[in-house]
Amino acid sequence: MNDYAAPKVTRGQIAVRLLYTLLYLAVFCILKGIILLTTLFQFVYLFITRNHSEPTRVFVNQVVTY
Repeated sequence: MNDYAAPKVTRGQIAVRLLYTLLYLAVFCILKGIILLTTLFQFVYLFITRNHSEPTRVFVNQVVTY
């Protein structure tokens, strides 16, 4: 069989991975909140004016693309 031993992972590497995971989770939650708020704003704006807000639409499209 294979006598290949997997390299040992240090606790420092695990901690760095955990920090990156938490950072990306925070960024994801912030972006999700921004999209939610701008979507709600767009609905309220549409309800009041019966027109779409083009700057808001462009902004949300850029955030979603990011």
